[in-house]
Amino acid sequence: MQLFLFIIYGSLLSIIVGKLPFFKKSELPTKVLLSVFWLKVAAGCLYGYLHLYYYNGGDTWSFLKDSHTVYESFFDHPAYFVELVFGGINRPIPPYLASYVEDIVGWTDWRYYSVLRVDALIHLIAGNYYSVHVLFWAFLSYVGIIGLYRTFSAYFNSKSKLIAFFLFCTPSIVFWTSGIHKDGLTYFCMGLIVYHFHQILQNGFNIKRSLIILFNALFLVMLRPYVIGLLIPAMIACYWTYRQPKQILIKYLGVYFMALIAAQLISLYSPFNIFAKIADTRHYFAEHSQGDADIDIALLEPSALSLLQHSPNALYNTLFRPHLGDVNSLRRALSMLETWSFLALILIAVVFRNTFPRHEELAIFYFALFFSVSFYIFVGLIVDNLGAIVRYRTNALPFLLLTILVLIDVKAIKKRFFKF
Repeated sequence: MQLFLFIIYGSLLSIIVGKLPFFKKSELPTKVLLSVFWLKVAAGCLYGYLHLYYYNGGDTWSFLKDSHTVYESFFDHPAYFVELVFGGINRPIPPYLASYVEDIVGWTDWRYYSVLRVDALIHLIAGNYYSVHVLFWAFLSYVGIIGLYRTFSAYFNSKSKLIAFFLFCTPSIVFWTSGIHKDGLTYFCMGLIVYHFHQILQNGFNIKRSLIILFNALFLVMLRPYVIGLLIPAMIACYWTYRQPKQILIKYLGVYFMALIAAQLISLYSPFNIFAKIADTRHYFAEHSQGDADIDIALLEPSALSLLQHSPNALYNTLFRPHLGDVNSLRRALSMLETWSFLALILIAVVFRNTFPRHEELAIFYFALFFSVSFYIFVGLIVDNLGAIVRYRTNALPFLLLTILVLIDVKAIKKRFFKF
């Protein structure tokens, strides 16, 4: 049955990839679109296999198990299933749901449970087969990455092939976003937000696109609230500088300064202290040691000053590690080689620097730069495990890659090294 469902749904999703205008308008050949999709499916299956046989299943198999518990409620009473999928959590458990909830690990965790909601719906048609579920999870993240590609290539069309290659073939992007986990959903929401924001920039306000942005933003609030929190100032600055292109860098710095002031005011005059929440998250990671991949980073004080003081080291850890001194396994060696590849690209971009003739390009460039750097700093401030850092930073990696790739002057490289 597993093979039968895999073939049927794989074929249907392949037809969607080949026929749906959202994918066709990327102007990529159908064979490329299908190759990228099936590469992600293969990576998702590998993701599940490695976690099952080397990490006792990890979260990815827990998601499948717990979502199956939610799915089973459908056969007892469909209303129970609807309530478990769409209802609130972290509340007094109704007696009629107690037998299901007591078996669910993440009943009190909105982020964990957001994945269960989606996977429980997938269970309705996919059974309890990891490989069949991977088809849908790989497709969701694939939608997001195509949305990012269509956005980036619209502004930097001359670099579209480079952008496509790195977005679709970078190992960490392919691997970490294709299994059953929060990363694939993050890419789906983030890609659609950025794509429809780009459409609004170019074509003006549209209710449909605004609702799509709002829906995905709300889901990100439940799934990974810091992602939407870091996207908002970047989007505000991008919209402002796209419409009024003078002094673009100054405006970006101004928006981020005001965002820091706003975070300070919210922390002082509302029940929600943003800086205390970040400091508590850092303490959580410190208290839950994950083994020899842990690194020594400072605990945070609940203040803006503490975050600013530790930001340089946070960016260093996220951008440059794992380095040679951190390598003690094949997996970490592969992560180090990928990190070195990115650093080599940065060096090439510095030596062979491109220019931006249009203000639209510069506005998008700074959008990607400010979001990726702020994301890397945030991850480096709270995460003290190299494996987790490599996975978390993948969520902002497409934006960092864009800033590097568009800076590279390909013509200058050809002129310098290929004179014949």
